[in-house]
Amino acid sequence: MRFGRIILAVLAPLVSLSALKTDLVAAGSSLGYLHQLLAIGTWSSLPFLPLLGQPVLVISGDADPIVPLINARIMTGLLPRSTLHVFSGDHLGIVTAATELGERTGRFLTA
Repeated sequence: MRFGRIILAVLAPLVSLSALKTDLVAAGSSLGYLHQLLAIGTWSSLPFLPLLGQPVLVISGDADPIVPLINARIMTGLLPRSTLHVFSGDHLGIVTAATELGERTGRFLTA
């Protein structure tokens, strides 16, 4: 409970807790929501990537402003059996480059 109070004290100036509470009545408690935000901001799967043994296709756009290409390069470097495919485009490549990415994914899955 003390940990929750610390989180609330830190985040209270940034978030209107009364508005947050109103919005989250159906979703759960404000404290639970703040714990989720803390988990999202601090947890990383990077240490576990070298343990994956199956082949992995990492796809990234060269102009993605949301998940930069460097993230895909880091993942590819940590995944032992990975292949990186970089397409010309941004974060919505699954829509804007659907044919290219569909064909590339199909080749990967049938290899």
